[in-house]
Amino acid sequence: MQTGAPKAVLGIVIALLVLLPETWAAVRAARANRLQSSMNLAVGSALACIGLTVPVVVLASIAFQLPLVLGLEPKEMAMLAITRLSKNLFRVNHAFHHSCSIWLCPHRIA
Repeated sequence: MQTGAPKAVLGIVIALLVLLPETWAAVRAARANRLQSSMNLAVGSALACIGLTVPVVVLASIAFQLPLVLGLEPKEMAMLAITRLSKNLFRVNHAFHHSCSIWLCPHRIA
């Protein structure tokens, strides 16, 4: 069946179907005034979907020797890599300074 729609539309439809149950549960939790549960469901679902889908697609492209197209131009991929590196540097620095309590921290000046 030919619809004339771009191939990306099929990916969006599949993603919506995969995320639908968790999205529905998150909306129900939000309507019941359980915001933390709602956010946990929504963010966890999206991260799990992305975190599991991307590695499977990469492995499939390697196994079947297919080209992997991420939809980013080289300039955009470089900016994404720089963003990722700077985020990791900030997280390491933040974790070092905020990882211990004020009373038990070995880095605390006496």
